[in-house]
Amino acid sequence: MGHSSYALYGRKGKRRFSIYVPDELAPELERAIQNGRHLQEVMMEAGRRYALALKNERSRRQQ
Repeated sequence: MGHSSYALYGRKGKRRFSIYVPDELAPELERAIQNGRHLQEVMMEAGRRYALALKNERSRRQQ
């Protein structure tokens, strides 16, 4: 079996990129990616709640 390696793939604008990740950095990078995904979920929920609050406030003013 060959040596396993890690790479980070993504997009910047319309362009794709890949970055080689050394073995010793892989666990830290994986945690950072998971934290980023969690942050996105939290921000989406905050945006949803904010939109609902604005909508409710607007409907209260119109009554």
